[in-house]
Parts: sequence; C-alpha cells; structure tokens
Amino acid sequence: MLANIMRSPMMFFDTTPIGRILNRFSRDMDTVDVVLPFTIQACLSTFFNLLATIVVISYSTPIFLSVVVPLLVVYYLIQVSYYLIQVSLIYLTSVMSVMIMKFSDKNKLNKIRRTRMGHFMD
Repeated sequence: MLANIMRSPMMFFDTTPIGRILNRFSRDMDTVDVVLPFTIQACLSTFFNLLATIVVISYSTPIFLSVVVPLLVVYYLIQVSYYLIQVSLIYLTSVMSVMIMKFSDKNKLNKIRRTRMGHFMD
C-alpha cells in the first residue's frame, strides 16, 4: 500500500485529506500489531493441543494409528476434490453472471423496442 501511495499523482494528495491517508495506515498497523499475533497464537495453540492429543492416544492405544492413517488419506482426497469443485463453481459463476447480464440487456432492449413500437401504433 505504501508503494501505491508513493506512486500516486500529486492530484491525489490535493484531493485526499492527510488524516484519511494516515487513518488507513493506522488501521492496517492495528491489524498487524493486535489481530495477527492473537490469530497466530490461537492457531499454534490449537495445533500443539491436537498434536499432544494424538501422541497420548497413540501411546496408550497403538491400534489408533491403524485407523487414523487411512482416515487422513481419505480426508486429503476429499479435500482435493472439494478444492477442484470449488474452483469449477467459481468459474461457472463468473461465466454465468456474464451470460445473465447479456440476456438481461437483450430483454431490456426488447422491452424498449416494444414500447417504442407501441407508441408508433397509437
């Protein structure tokens, strides 16, 4: 963001108050200083709790590993297929929205033409 601000034309600084620019930078810095460390701490805490739980259960019941490893493989395969489906749906949504916009424009033009023709008929 700093690089974009530094490359901005002088007209941008003439029309945008300095307070608004500083406020934008302070909001981003607040996110980096406050929200990001908390999120990283929560993520690491959850990961190590999960790891410790798996180690304790595996130590006390070794047969657990024979069930967990195939489940992890199945989970990975489901995750990959979900990702591919999600990408396909995003693509289809973007294509369909363009098609819908084109059809809606045609319908509007047809309505305008019919209205004009109706005026000529009267």
